[in-house]
Amino acid sequence: MTGALVPDAAEVAWCGWLSGGELRAAWGEWGEWGFTPDSREVLRRYVGFRGGGL
Repeated sequence: MTGALVPDAAEVAWCGWLSGGELRAAWGEWGEWGFTPDSREVLRRYVGFRGGGL
């Protein structure tokens, strides 16, 4: 990636950065937050890559 991340407003309802604490809190609320179907798997892999921590 060489440029800034700019989500397409027609495809993304919300985009922002979460702190580790916010991300941990959102982890249990993903059904409520309406994340994309593969987001839970992506986060699971990321947490595993980091050795279990955010």
